Amino acid sequence: FASMTHRHGVNDKFTIELEGQLSRHQQMLSYGTVLTHQTLGAVHAVGAISHHDNKQGTALSVAMTHQRPVLNLGANVVVQSRDYVNLDAFNQLQPLHYTGQFFANMPLNRHGSLSASYTHQKPFDAAKFSFIQVNYSANLRHWGTLSASLTHTMDAKKDTLTQINYSLPLGNSTNAH
Repeated sequence: FASMTHRHGVNDKFTIELEGQLSRHQQMLSYGTVLTHQTLGAVHAVGAISHHDNKQGTALSVAMTHQRPVLNLGANVVVQSRDYVNLDAFNQLQPLHYTGQFFANMPLNRHGSLSASYTHQKPFDAAKFSFIQVNYSANLRHWGTLSASLTHTMDAKKDTLTQINYSLPLGNSTNAH
């Protein structure tokens, strides 16, 4: 297995990148650009081709993030052919034809942060599905960290999953010994 990424800053606002992945039975090559713009934020576009088991696939990804002190916004769209593979996702159980995601994050100063996202996905061999997610997290200083999330599916089932997590540090060590 081998992987290579090369990025070149053309100027302060424009970067190009080339990535290659190679294994015994699989290869992937991608070319991308990142453009920073005062109004749009950062726009990242990538095109990729892959080859495995005598099959060729393609993928296209476009993402935008806009960061401000009060609110961070973003969107991400990925479209890929059935035979596209990436070494990072080679064992993916259900390949996706497309994924679209919109998200927002708002820091709440000393009171933590709040984020929300909407995701829409379409697998090749299954019905499309969508879900929304809301997350809150807060650092409780020496008392630990509290986070909560709510995920609601928008498909026929309309399932809702809630999760609350509390982490308490057991000392000052940052590494397990």
